Amino acid sequence: MEEKLFMKKNFLFVAALVLTAGSLASCGEVSSIDNTSASAESTSTVTTVEGTASAYGLVDGVCVSKTTIVVANSLTTSVTIDETFTPGDWASINSEEVTGQDVDVITYSYNAWGTDYNVEMAKFIKIGDKVFTGTLLTEADANNQWIVYSNDEIANLFTYISENAGWYYTQVENDAISIVSDAEGTAFATPYTLGSITAHTTNFKADEDNSYWAGWKTNIASIQTALTGLNLSEKPAVVQDEETGIFSFGGVATGSSLTSTETYVDQAVAAWATL
Repeated sequence: MEEKLFMKKNFLFVAALVLTAGSLASCGEVSSIDNTSASAESTSTVTTVEGTASAYGLVDGVCVSKTTIVVANSLTTSVTIDETFTPGDWASINSEEVTGQDVDVITYSYNAWGTDYNVEMAKFIKIGDKVFTGTLLTEADANNQWIVYSNDEIANLFTYISENAGWYYTQVENDAISIVSDAEGTAFATPYTLGSITAHTTNFKADEDNSYWAGWKTNIASIQTALTGLNLSEKPAVVQDEETGIFSFGGVATGSSLTSTETYVDQAVAAWATL
């Protein structure tokens, strides 16, 4: 299991199957905000911040995250961070899953760390009410994409997701993602199994018996704890210790060594700004 997931992680982060190649270096950005219940009470000298808000964005180029904060008396009382993979994960074809179904695929090969990998990606995918067709490029584009998904209105799905991360995350939460049989979005008679993303967000990671995700969960829990009890009207200084790799917020060690730590801080601050 660990070897299989390790190869899949290399496939996502090194080969950039659909959207981009990425290491675990932080490259996230905030693209969407969801202010679900916010209010502010003002006096002549003090404004008290209250409410709940979420921000969304890319993390490491291959995941979309949602950071939700709950604020009372101008301090965070709860911070929740969750993620889901981009189509580079769930549009990957597993031959055992498509037996007996006529699935159009895009096939290519790549080499990572001296090992050759053969890749099959679904040619047609549907997200929400939008259908996309994949095209194999002759060389990687500016986003290091080898396969670009597009339709008549959206030229590049990667760019669209980076600018509309909240939209994408919501479609995943609503199970509104699928591999389809043609550019019209025709569903298969037998629904296609979406593999590891079936449970979509942190739950599917938590269910995997794999040391990488176990470490991810521990790091995320540390970040959530460190962001709780703060006033995020201004971004706290985020510093990584050169020796331990641990990040600190405002001089207080978080316990997290994820290089995408600052991305989650940025999202929390962006969510606060809407309250």
